[in-house]
Amino acid sequence: MTQRAISKITGITRFRLKSFPQVKAILKQPLLNVQSDRKKRRDARRNEICERVQKAIKDLEAIEAPVTQKAICEIVGMTLTGLKYYPEIKELIEQYMIQHYYIEKRINFKENELLIRVKETIESIEAQTDD
Repeated sequence: MTQRAISKITGITRFRLKSFPQVKAILKQPLLNVQSDRKKRRDARRNEICERVQKAIKDLEAIEAPVTQKAICEIVGMTLTGLKYYPEIKELIEQYMIQHYYIEKRINFKENELLIRVKETIESIEAQTDD
C-alpha cells in the first residue's frame, strides 16, 4: 500500500491528501512500515553476507589458500564493489587483511632472527672445530 496507490484509487492527488492533518498522519504509517521492512531485509542480507564472508575466510585458511578479497568475492558470489556496499563487511575484510599480514610479518621477522642466530651458531661451531 503506497500513497500513490491511495491517490490513484481515491482520485485525489498526494499533495491534496497530505494537506489534511489526519489523513497525512494515516498516510505516514504504511510508509513507515515499508521503510521498516526494507531496513529489516537490508540488515538480514548484510548479516547473511557477513556470515558467508567469515566462512569463506575460514574455508580459504583451511585449504591454506591465499585469503584475498578476490578469492572471498568468488566464494561469496559477489563483486568487490558489491561487498564494499556494506561498510561493515568491507571493514571485516580489511581488519582480517591487516591482522593476517601483521601476524605474517611477525612470523617472518622471528624466522629471520632465528636464521641469523642459527647461522652465527654454525659459524661459531665451525670456528671452534677449525682450531
